[in-house]
This record gives sequence, C-alpha cells and structure tokens, in this order.
Amino acid sequence: MSLAHAARGVTALVVIAVTAMAFAQPPDDGKLPAANGGPKAARRLPPVTSDQIAAVNALVEEHHPDLALLLNQLKSARPAQYHAAVRTLFRTSVRLASIRERDMARYELELKRWKLESQTQLLALKVVRSREKPEMVAELRAAVEELQSTRIALIELDRARQQERLEKLEEQLQALRADQAEKLENDVQLMLRSAQSLVKEKRAGSGASKRPGKPVGNAPANPTPNT
Repeated sequence: MSLAHAARGVTALVVIAVTAMAFAQPPDDGKLPAANGGPKAARRLPPVTSDQIAAVNALVEEHHPDLALLLNQLKSARPAQYHAAVRTLFRTSVRLASIRERDMARYELELKRWKLESQTQLLALKVVRSREKPEMVAELRAAVEELQSTRIALIELDRARQQERLEKLEEQLQALRADQAEKLENDVQLMLRSAQSLVKEKRAGSGASKRPGKPVGNAPANPTPNT
C-alpha cells in the first residue's frame, strides 16, 4: 500500500470518527442537516468563532484526548467537517457547563456519559478496521457496558430526586390535613375581614364624592332665587 493511499485512509477514518463522536448527541433542535444538498439542505452557517474553538479545545483536551487529536487532524484535512464538529461540541460544552452550575452530581454523570458515547463510537470504528479482532471487540463490549451503567445511574439519580420531591409534597399534605378544620376557619375569617375592609373603603370614597364643592370665584355660596 502506498503512503498516499494510507494517508487517504487515515483521513477518511478521522472524518468518520470525529463526525460520529461529535454528533453522539443531536443538535438542540433535534434535527440533523439534510444530506447531499438540495432544497432541504441546511442553510450555510457562519464560521465558528475563536471563543467556540477555545471552549471545544478545553473540553476535549481535558476530558477526551483522543478526540482532541482527531479534531486537530480534521482541521487541516476537512475544514467544513471540522467546523460542523466544533459547533456540535460547543453546544455540548455549554450544556455541560450549565449542568455543572446547577448540579455537580448530575454533571459528573453527564460528562461520563458523553465521554463513553464518544469513545464507543471510536472503538466501534477501530473494531471494524481491525476486522473484528477478539480483544478489540472485548474492549468495545466493556465500554458499552460501562455506558449502559452510566445511563442507568442517571435515571436512578432522577428517580432519587423525584422521590425527595414526593416526600416533601407528602409532608405538606400531612401538615394541611392535620389542622384542616382550624385552617378552614382561619381562612374564612381572613376573607371576611378583607371583604369588610373593601366595603368600608368603597363607602368612604362614595361619601367624599357627595360632599358639596367649594364656590367658584365670587359667586355666592347660596344664591337666592329670582322672584
């Protein structure tokens, strides 16, 4: 095999791997661009910004060195695919940063899931290129098993959080039911007092509007009728 042919093979692998790994999670609108152009193809997007590239590089260099290496290769070989991958990975970095601010436990699981989803995509490509060597298939199986466990852990976390909310709601229900009769009377009296205050304010306003006005100019306050 010539060096040129080998280089083309590596470039093709990089394109496939980065595309699969970057698009492990769908875009925000849940739709992928239409393939092969045509009237339904996605509109041309502006170039990625330096801030987006910096955020993506920070994410992959810290958490996914294999993907960082592939991105660097793709940048010069296929700029269009590189920009598409950066856009998707930037959305991932923003989503993870938002989760990290709200919930560290969930962030760690979401980050782990993203890494495993990307790694299993890359491993699957390597297995195919190795003609499914048993040791590589075993490595892929172990990674997929860990990914499944991580997805289960995320659902368990959601279930635990929901259970906490349900327990708090149950406490509120018990508190309301315990003093329901007393609270009922208190609420009725509160509504009556509020209604009485409104009625008094209305009567006071009506009385003020019926008072005689002040004479204007030099006109007598009580003019005598003509005889």
